[in-house]
Order: sequence, then structure tokens, then C-alpha cells
Amino acid sequence: MFRFLNEINDEIAREERLLKVAIERSKDSDDYRGSMILRGPKGKKVLVKQRRYVDDAGRRRSEEVVIGAVESGEAANYIGNEYNTKLAIILQNNIKHLKRLSARYKAFDFEDIIISLPELSQRIIRMSPTNAFLIDKGTPSARIASKGKDFANKTTIMSSDGLQVRSKSEAIICNLLSQYSIEYMYEERLELKDEKGFRIIRVPDFTIKTKKGIVIWEHLGLLDNDEYFETNASKLRLYWMTGFVLNENLIVTVDERGGGINARTIDNIIKTSIVPYI
Repeated sequence: MFRFLNEINDEIAREERLLKVAIERSKDSDDYRGSMILRGPKGKKVLVKQRRYVDDAGRRRSEEVVIGAVESGEAANYIGNEYNTKLAIILQNNIKHLKRLSARYKAFDFEDIIISLPELSQRIIRMSPTNAFLIDKGTPSARIASKGKDFANKTTIMSSDGLQVRSKSEAIICNLLSQYSIEYMYEERLELKDEKGFRIIRVPDFTIKTKKGIVIWEHLGLLDNDEYFETNASKLRLYWMTGFVLNENLIVTVDERGGGINARTIDNIIKTSIVPYI
């Protein structure tokens, strides 16, 4: 989806860089039509270009141009120019087709498809197991469409108040919120509207009601996973577009290198960004 589109655009950028170099290196070339032959005795052979053409009077002509000794720089430069000229043609063709593909390819989100369906169809999807529909596990839509929260095949991790969560880092956040007697919702649906006014459902890790309104908290733990990173980058971009401001009503924390979080850092975030508004 989004990763594939990014790869297309990355390849376009790569080939455009190569094309620039190929054109620069072949700018002195004139005409490579004709055939290349070797002339001369063994050990003294030279590279010769043979070309046939029709002159202004309509007569067929042929000519030979000596490029240079086989092992000379002139021969190497000529062949290099020929190579780069043909490479430039291939790259220009590739770039044209890749740009066409990029323009026509439609990256999609499973939740966007769900909300485009009639209300009854949406209700049936959300009440059904995820494997009843083609929904990518691990995306926000997969969590929404399933009954409750999907913890299948995962190590059981419990917070101090008995809530099953997805990581030890999330358990630490739960425990510290409970320590301050802060009520929160874990992985609850949040209805938002995008810039076109379409209804979109997202599932923040934590939702907290405060005097200044709803505060949402996302904890990111798998940033080295491209698909996870793209999904959450898209989610954070949507939050920003719908009025959630970082360090005001949007809290984002990440695992430290090697995994895990610093409990003191989380405690300080809660004391400064949440407690004063409860």
C-alpha cells in the first residue's frame, strides 16, 4: 500500500539521479549508428566505426572513422558514451512509466473502505471476526473490526489493575496512570473527520478525559518495522489535521533503543501534562 507507493517514488528519484549522470557523460556523443570493427595487425588493432548513409544528392555513401587503439582512452570513452546514451534512453522510458504508475496507483486504508459502505454493512463488519473479511492484521482497522481486542498468539501482559495490554511499556503507562487515580480508556474507538469531511475511526492506545477535553496517548514500540511506522505516521498526521497538538492534547512516547521505556519519564509526562487538568 503506502510502502509500495513510497518504493515507486524512491525508484523514480534513483533513476532520475542516474539519468542526470548518464546524460552528462554522454553529452559529447554525436551518432552511434553503424557498426564497430577492429582493423590492423595483431597487437596493434584499432577500433573503427563503419557507417553507411545517403548524401544530399541521394547517393549511398560509406565511411570509416578510426576511434583509436583498442586499449586507448579514446576507444574506452567512445564505448562509454555509447553505453551512457543507451542507458539514458532506458531510464527515460522507465521514469515515464513509473510516474504513470505512481499517478494511477491508489494507496488505501482498510478503514476508509469500511466507512464507505452502507451503515448496516459497517455494523456487520465490526461485529464479525477479522478473518471474515480481507482486513490486514496489525492495522487500526483490524482492531476495530474484531470483537474486543485481539491478543491471539501474544504473550499475556497485565497491568496492575488487571488490564491485558500489548507490551510491557504500555503496562508501565497503565500502572502510572492508575497510581495517580487517572481514569483512562485503552484502545477505544475514536471517531475523527479527515480534511474532506469523511468519517474515520482510529484507535489510540490511551484516551483520557480531562478538563481541557480529550487527551490521546500513543506509545510507539516497533519503529524499525516499516509497515508499523507507516501506519502510525499516517495516524499521527490525521490527529494533527483534526486538532490534536503534540504536548497539549496529544502525547507520543517511544521505546528506547533496545526496547522498554523510562518510568521516570512517563511519570513526569503524567504529572505535567495530565494531572493539572484532571
